[in-house]
Amino acid sequence: MLVNLASIATTVLLLGSVISAAPGNPGQIVQIKSGTNWCMMMPPEEGGDIAASEDFAIAFCTNEDVDAPGAKIFPPGFIQSANFASGKGYVQVTGKIDRTKYSLAETDQGGQYDIKAPVGKYIYIFEIMNM
Repeated sequence: MLVNLASIATTVLLLGSVISAAPGNPGQIVQIKSGTNWCMMMPPEEGGDIAASEDFAIAFCTNEDVDAPGAKIFPPGFIQSANFASGKGYVQVTGKIDRTKYSLAETDQGGQYDIKAPVGKYIYIFEIMNM
């Protein structure tokens, strides 16, 4: 059986690997610590449109983490592969997802969730693309 996969790219640049889209709001905090312990923003409802949910996306993580309170856990089988990289001032996860595990539409063109943080704060991009 052929399963369509999407690629993901999650990057946190500058000050560290725990960031908040809305400080103090559960489900709005993500972290990237390793290739097996990380989060990214996704539509809040299964089957939601990626780009259309940019302003109200919620965090999903590989597992529960104190640094990402209120985040949901990725559905089983959603993450197909994840590769972790880090360097001076950044951490990054790239990999593949199975969009069917969260009912993301085959026609969804993906998108990115950009933080709207004050100058000098974390800069991050979450990008989900159908391939």
